[in-house]
Amino acid sequence: MDKLLAMKSFRDDMLIRNFSSKTITGYCSQLSAFFEYCGCVPQLVDIDKIRKYLVHLKMERSLSSFHHKPSGHVHQDVLYPHHGAGVT
Repeated sequence: MDKLLAMKSFRDDMLIRNFSSKTITGYCSQLSAFFEYCGCVPQLVDIDKIRKYLVHLKMERSLSSFHHKPSGHVHQDVLYPHHGAGVT
């Protein structure tokens, strides 16, 4: 099954379950991003690729949060690694 066929099947399943068009569009967008990240056909996606993608998303969001709102969102040791205990 190629990516386009997988996407169509995914979309059809959501239509059958009466998901809203906005939800379907959002979910398909996320699935497309996942396939792009994996760079392989859906049959070759395994639990390791899923886990790596979830870590990638977490890191991406953490970095985004760091760049936009560093105060209150990042521990002092991350912002100032050389100002820890025992460092002069």
